[in-house]
Amino acid sequence: MIFKSEKLKEEFYSVPAMLQVMATHFEQLCVAYYKKEPVITRVREKVEGSSGVHEAGRGIDFRYEHGDEIFVSEHDAQFLVSEMNRKFTRTDSRKTMMLHSFNGGPKHFHLQLQAGHENDEVDCSVLI
Repeated sequence: MIFKSEKLKEEFYSVPAMLQVMATHFEQLCVAYYKKEPVITRVREKVEGSSGVHEAGRGIDFRYEHGDEIFVSEHDAQFLVSEMNRKFTRTDSRKTMMLHSFNGGPKHFHLQLQAGHENDEVDCSVLI
């Protein structure tokens, strides 16, 4: 996994263990299927108008668009999103991962841990 900055790396290791596991699984999918390392672009940074999920330590963003470049095709991106949502299903109406743009910014993968699960023990079976 690549971090856009050293600060993001420090923030990554301060989020709940389950969110770290989920991010690592995303990395493994990217490398296994596309031979690409995902880049983390946001962990705890506050952005005006956001829901607060990042500030609460429950969200991680990964780069999809950067200038004229995209990480993988739209089809491949949807595969990654689908696999993450299948592997880490939630009990509320939201998705674990989505590909979206926020406030007119570049499209990115948004990974989110369900509220109330910050202190869950990591189930090692999710790693298999």
